[in-house]
Amino acid sequence: MVAAAASSLCNAFPTLFDAVDASAQGEVAGVDRQVFWQVVDHCYLCDMCFMTKCPYVPPHPGTSTFRI
Repeated sequence: MVAAAASSLCNAFPTLFDAVDASAQGEVAGVDRQVFWQVVDHCYLCDMCFMTKCPYVPPHPGTSTFRI
């Protein structure tokens, strides 16, 4: 659901969230490091996900500190 909100901007977050979902632990710690390069490659560096779309930026109880 979160990935769908970000997918109108770029494929960085959907790529990351899919990798987390596919990891054995279901956590970012279980994601293969090579996937992070795919996330970086998909990011447009537009900051629109931070400013308008990403539900995990402050103020939110599950605030993410992961920045691309």
